Amino acid sequence: MANPSIQLGTNSNWAIKEDKLLAYKEYNDYFFNKEFDFSRGTSATYVAKDGLIKTAGIQPNIVNNGDFSELGSELVTNGDFATDSDWTKDSGWSIESGQAVCNGVGTNSLQQSGITTTGKIYKLSFDVLDSNNFNFLVISTNFADTYVDADLNNAVVLGTNTFYIKPTNGTGIRFRVANGATLSIDNVSVKQVDPNDYWTLGTYTSIQDSKAVITNSTGELSLSQNIGISQKTIKITYTISDYVSGVLRVQYGAINGSNRSANGTYSDYIEGSNTSQDLLIYSLTSDTSLSVSNISVQEIQTDTPRIDFTNDTKGHLLLEPSRTNLVTNSNDFSSYTFTNIDYNANNSISPDGSVNATKVTPNTSNAFHDLRTSANISLGSGNNTVSFFIKSNGYNFFELGVASNSGFSKYATAVINLNDGTNANTGVNQTWTITNVNISEFNSDWYRLELTFNVDTSTSTAMVFASSLPTSARGVAFQGDGTSGAYIYGLQLEEGDYSTSYIPTTGAASTRNADVCNNSGSAQDFNSEEGVLYAEIAALESTSSGSKFISISDGTYNNRASILFSNGATNKIRCFLRVGGTSQVDKIENVTDVTDFNKVAFSYKENEFKVFINGSQAGSTDTSGSVWSSGTITKLSLTEINSALGAFNGKVRNVQVFTEALTDAELQELTS
Repeated sequence: MANPSIQLGTNSNWAIKEDKLLAYKEYNDYFFNKEFDFSRGTSATYVAKDGLIKTAGIQPNIVNNGDFSELGSELVTNGDFATDSDWTKDSGWSIESGQAVCNGVGTNSLQQSGITTTGKIYKLSFDVLDSNNFNFLVISTNFADTYVDADLNNAVVLGTNTFYIKPTNGTGIRFRVANGATLSIDNVSVKQVDPNDYWTLGTYTSIQDSKAVITNSTGELSLSQNIGISQKTIKITYTISDYVSGVLRVQYGAINGSNRSANGTYSDYIEGSNTSQDLLIYSLTSDTSLSVSNISVQEIQTDTPRIDFTNDTKGHLLLEPSRTNLVTNSNDFSSYTFTNIDYNANNSISPDGSVNATKVTPNTSNAFHDLRTSANISLGSGNNTVSFFIKSNGYNFFELGVASNSGFSKYATAVINLNDGTNANTGVNQTWTITNVNISEFNSDWYRLELTFNVDTSTSTAMVFASSLPTSARGVAFQGDGTSGAYIYGLQLEEGDYSTSYIPTTGAASTRNADVCNNSGSAQDFNSEEGVLYAEIAALESTSSGSKFISISDGTYNNRASILFSNGATNKIRCFLRVGGTSQVDKIENVTDVTDFNKVAFSYKENEFKVFINGSQAGSTDTSGSVWSSGTITKLSLTEINSALGAFNGKVRNVQVFTEALTDAELQELTS
């Protein structure tokens, strides 16, 4: 069989270069790139080969010293007291046997000047080898200075001592011991924290123990860093620990992330259109007391294609329509309403590999147990789909539903069996018709339950509710044991007949634009007089809403050959060819399940048109029809006419174009 003249993907050997998707042409064992124009314009997620949900096009972290671990060079000279030099000693101090020794007589001061700068933070460490009195201060040259650890008198112990100090008026370090105290010290070290001054700190913020510590803030800009990018879409991730009180929020330019008021690791996705290049972190209340660490900012290249491995070991190019997650906080459930159910945020590893899954545990009440979105969500009439990621933690059933109001006057629910990932109970006699229930399996016993329901025109809003259950019964009261429950992650509610890839939201609904992939190749890659267009594809829905095209063409509607899922057709694949606007052949063929991967070859030659699907010829050979004149066909596109109109939505494992019509045996081999 001849090599294809242009090919997109084979045996999962996909190539993506920044915002370009690469097909290739093979010639004498050499490969030539044939880039597609790919666009989306918003961030999007996919399931990577390791089974984790990831963000497409995410770039390396650009925050400097985001873990606050950087230390400057050693500022103390002769801190190990190897020689009797470099230190200013008052009477009573001596350096002997590799130690600084105070005998308790005299003014009792040992110091080294000129090594610190006012307003900077330093990590000070030293060893106390023996002492009869710990009543002493560690200060800078000016005795009136204060530090982050204000009074060190009562904090010093035998052994290694570490303190973070901030000189207010001085340039050195001083040990001053109370009269009559004796002690020996060794291994004195002073290093500047954040030595490159990446961070600008607020009045009540310091850096200690690889964390930014905010203490009793009055509501201020606590810390900031110029991250050097503007007009970009970014992902901001950070960890809050040591939480006592208050509210924290990140900001990029004029756009805010969500308010946070608990320990945990959080992510905010902020879409571009900013002019500021600063990452800002605010404490919003006067009592904010907590620590922040592990701060990262990653630019998201929004026009990067996605190679997805959801329920697919080979991988496929995922092309989806535009969808909006109407849930405003998809994975921060702190604002939700919990009834007889306890929750613990950031309690387990989620499907994205982070420790950001929430544990939900029905309490011991004999009652209804559920969590609900706290505000109603506007719905469109027709089909809507709600989805949730769930993992068992003692109870092996989980109910997910949508209701028009708290009184459940209209509703739709489904129950998943977390033992085996099956549909345990799709509700009957529900006032919203359920059109589909789908369950996808993820890593580590995680499942995604997807419920599609039809909303009548009299309903405009709804709330989502969910509960971990001991049995498959729907909507019933039960006696909880206070320990069993489930883990949850990633709630999504979208208008449409099926669920799409996870769209994270933080504080507002978020839209992922449609993927558009077109314009690969040039005239030399095609033969307008004969050839084969081949695709291994799967649809996202059994009955296509709108037509989904893979085409070779001259860039117009009038001259093209297409393989497509046709609008309104159920489990059918269509192949047609037009010359000068006139249809030459139009074949519509049945397949068992269009959502499974099907291999389709459309062979064209004057008065000889064939379609092979999954190893067999579909229908008869069409022996009447024209093809184009030489040089007409110039490009391969996964759209109808090089626009979002008719864009292919679905999964693509492989697309090939051959410059000669293949034999029946070759077509059978190609599609088997």
